[in-house]
Amino acid sequence: MLPNDLLDKNNSSNVPSKHIRWIGDKRNQFVDSVERKLTIDNLSNQLDITNENFQTDLNELVECLNKVFLDSASEIFGSKPAKINRVAKHHQPWFNAQCRVKRDDFHEAKKKHNLFKTEESRYDLKIASKAYKTVMNKSYEEFQFKAENELRSIDQHDPRKL
Repeated sequence: MLPNDLLDKNNSSNVPSKHIRWIGDKRNQFVDSVERKLTIDNLSNQLDITNENFQTDLNELVECLNKVFLDSASEIFGSKPAKINRVAKHHQPWFNAQCRVKRDDFHEAKKKHNLFKTEESRYDLKIASKAYKTVMNKSYEEFQFKAENELRSIDQHDPRKL
């Protein structure tokens, strides 16, 4: 989940962005930008194999190269705002443990059928699907029945609560 300040559309600097894909026509501009920002001779002189901190120096060099390429790409190709997919979590009060078990069974049968498309797997998928639908409908009907009974009892005993 992204922090709220990243989701603020009014302040464009806070909106997460991603780089635009490679544009072949701008290849020369990208190469020139990388060459301007990068001095390989300077970076390679900083590396000393005999140094105890060689691994950290190498990591810093790679991070520096990565930064040069990313900065050049964003400078030449630009960037666009990243899509933020928000998954809506629907809480269905009638969805109980039995529904969850049957849903898991259905998903398992579906995966098996997608891997091995045989008559047996198709039959198992059909059975699991029917069982899942049956349990879901039964659970929903029970929930509706309980809600109706609760409303009726409130209506009969204490009509002001409605």
